[in-house]
Amino acid sequence: MKICALVANFTHSVIITNNFVRKDFKKCKVVFITQKSQKDKLNSFVSNYFKNKTVDFVEWGDETNTYSYDLNTIFAVYGSDLFIARVNRYINMLKLSNMVIDLYDITSIKCSVEDIVLSHDYFLNSSGIKVKK
Repeated sequence: MKICALVANFTHSVIITNNFVRKDFKKCKVVFITQKSQKDKLNSFVSNYFKNKTVDFVEWGDETNTYSYDLNTIFAVYGSDLFIARVNRYINMLKLSNMVIDLYDITSIKCSVEDIVLSHDYFLNSSGIKVKK
């Protein structure tokens, strides 16, 4: 399942992801993959939203990152369209069947919004998940 969302910043991505996961995927663990080195700040902020400690962070530098996951892991990839494409290529290379939520930072995307939406099965916004038309 390919899901995308357009977000204003990391805080927005956490809120949208939290609302979606808490409503429909309560037993899943979320792994935020981000290119920014703000792990301590992000962990502090996110702990207020995900009270049950089901969130981890991976600071992505290159494809040598490894993470212990299972089928109940949801990957939330936050960043520019180029960064998200790079992470998704790696996830596809590993042939993972986990859910991936691509959280596009609207301030750093280079491709069109239409292209982003068309390359995903679903669109996630503040009111929930939408099937693309």
